[in-house]
Amino acid sequence: DLRAASIEIRKTKGTRVIIESHVTLDNMTNTSMLEYLVKAGRYELVTNMDASSKTLSVTRKVNGNVILVKGKECTERIRYVVLVPESIKTIRENGVATPIE
Repeated sequence: DLRAASIEIRKTKGTRVIIESHVTLDNMTNTSMLEYLVKAGRYELVTNMDASSKTLSVTRKVNGNVILVKGKECTERIRYVVLVPESIKTIRENGVATPIE
């Protein structure tokens, strides 16, 4: 559960799951605020491996605090690209299993 409007799943060679995070802050003219939020851990992901079902769960840390810059709310746009090994056959998103083609 990455809680993002956009999640793209791609197959890749190899054995690792790689997750690319793309974050945009509206109303920002420089990258200092974004760099600060990244370093503070706002966009960190938490993983949990269930060995019995061989399931890897990935979630965002819960941090829904509103970002205000000079009294104006700053909207976050988060997009993920998930690269999964060719051996992975199914992705479960929001409780729904979807085969990967």
